[in-house]
Amino acid sequence: MSGGVTVGRYALFDEIGTGGMASVHLGRFLGPAGFSKTVAIKRLHAHLAKDPECTAMFLDEARLASRIRHPNVVPILDVVPLQGELLLVMEYVLGDSLSGLLRRLEASIPLPVVSAIMIGALHGLHAAHEATDGAVSLDLVHRDVSPQNILVGVDGVPRVLDFGIAKAVGRTATTETGQVKGKAPYMSPEQLQGARLDRRADVYAASVVLWETLTGTRLFVGTMESIMLRVLEGNVPPPSSVNPAVSPELDALVLRGLSRDRDKRFPSAREMAIELEKLVPPATPRAVGEWVESVLGEALRERSRRYAEVDGGEAPKSDLVWETVTGPGAAVRSTPVEPPAAEAPTIAEPRTARTRRRRLTMVGVVALGGATALLALLASSGGSAARSQGGEHAASVLPSARTGEREVASPAPSASTSAPASPASAQAPEPSSRVMAPTASAAPSKPTARPAHPARAPQSEDRSCAPPFTVDVRGVKVPKPWCM
Repeated sequence: MSGGVTVGRYALFDEIGTGGMASVHLGRFLGPAGFSKTVAIKRLHAHLAKDPECTAMFLDEARLASRIRHPNVVPILDVVPLQGELLLVMEYVLGDSLSGLLRRLEASIPLPVVSAIMIGALHGLHAAHEATDGAVSLDLVHRDVSPQNILVGVDGVPRVLDFGIAKAVGRTATTETGQVKGKAPYMSPEQLQGARLDRRADVYAASVVLWETLTGTRLFVGTMESIMLRVLEGNVPPPSSVNPAVSPELDALVLRGLSRDRDKRFPSAREMAIELEKLVPPATPRAVGEWVESVLGEALRERSRRYAEVDGGEAPKSDLVWETVTGPGAAVRSTPVEPPAAEAPTIAEPRTARTRRRRLTMVGVVALGGATALLALLASSGGSAARSQGGEHAASVLPSARTGEREVASPAPSASTSAPASPASAQAPEPSSRVMAPTASAAPSKPTARPAHPARAPQSEDRSCAPPFTVDVRGVKVPKPWCM
């Protein structure tokens, strides 16, 4: 297999089509663990990749097509803006466009095959017309329905593609006033006149395609001016004038779709498909696929060989590194990451939130332990000073929540005649009085002399919180449990 060009996680091989804005390549998705998939890659021309309007149109095509989910529409799989490139990744369909098939014809297409191809295309268009963005209708109009944009695969399924110039609500790239986009031979009269478009413009274009598929010839040919004149006049011959096998009823269906007055056309592509199915029962997908194979002949065999070569060969090495990410209860997923620059050092980051939480918890525990030790040291120092000054019964200064002043609590005098309390129950006596003093001049009362054998007043049942602590035999303040 000849080498391909690697862009991101895709390898691009042979060019299988080209247009004014982009080329289409046979490509291959390069996934993790050896996974790969053959795809079609639409690649914006290099000189247009720097044009904001072209880039916006390209991205809009991807956004719009991603909203359409129907077997008769080519799905968009991915968008890759990378390394100065803009790629649109699509499902690869082995087959050819309707225009390519018509060019190879040596005889008229069987009517059931025509019916099957056009019914599928009409259903795909209807799905596009009905597409929504959430609960909001996109009011999408393709504006470029033509044989080039209907792909027929060997699986017998026709598919609509290329929404590059589609009109839709909220589209980034808008058409300037007076600017007409599309192919003139397939434009409706209102589209040529620059009027507001709806889905019936696509019904008109699909009717032109049906006329040409039935006859094997072009409907409108000539200069741009002559084509526009014929379209606006609405003078269209019936298909039976070229192909006698077309019935009058089928003539009427085609001419209704080609009506100059859009109110006389089919109101939707789906209704046109239903009427066509009634008149000409469609061929089965198998029969359509066999017809495609017979028309393409050797060209199809070459494409099949090349497809197998790309699909089964060794793909070019990608510059991307795949990183496997797992999570509790979640399936393993792999995501591509850009490799770090050789000269840029990498810094190891914690790989899980649990590790970060553990580190934060350890820091918090260390800080809390340090604060606790500091408080204990201060309390111990304060107790020692109190004992040296007889401060076991020293007055305590407390903030008052009611007055904004300080409450000065005077301790009750010791009763020398009382029996000494046991060490287990020894505690400071409850204050017998409180004196309010201004904050600026508040000062503790002078402590009373400590007797050699201090007597303890019996423990009071009063659960007052002024002060909210007691002082033990060491002079250390102990908070009252009921005040906490």
